[in-house]
Amino acid sequence: MGRKTQALGRKTQAYCEMKDPGYFGNCDWDEIYKKLMASGTESLATKEGFATKVRIDGQKYDAVLFYTDD
Repeated sequence: MGRKTQALGRKTQAYCEMKDPGYFGNCDWDEIYKKLMASGTESLATKEGFATKVRIDGQKYDAVLFYTDD
């Protein structure tokens, strides 16, 4: 069973990360997949005064990038 099928068959999940430029071109996607599978329906990530928040509720997916004024 492929990952996409497993994710759809288990539960609705949301996960986000904020990293340096180029990180996702050479990262460990298996680790990110594990984090997604362990996540809930909301995820928040912050980095250097910025944040991103994702949320999934049924068929609706919200993603917001904002300045945290830190």
